[in-house]
Amino acid sequence: MPNHQPCPHRRRLRRGLPVVLYRQASAEKAIELSPDIPVEVHWRPYFLNDWIPREGISREQYLTTKFGSPERYKGIAQRVAAAASAKG
Repeated sequence: MPNHQPCPHRRRLRRGLPVVLYRQASAEKAIELSPDIPVEVHWRPYFLNDWIPREGISREQYLTTKFGSPERYKGIAQRVAAAASAKG
């Protein structure tokens, strides 16, 4: 397995909530709705952006490469934050 370093730029929602926690909360709610179905969760680490070089890249370059532009990312981030607010 390659020896990757974590990317210094983590995707986050407003208020510093990592996207994975938003998804975890959704999964936990779904599990609570069906207590009769046995569920076993296995956490596995992975590199979300393994294309980023070890030395890193600028935030602007990251947003342009991943989302098309920093402005486009802002619109996406607003929609994600709104969805997170709706979830509570």
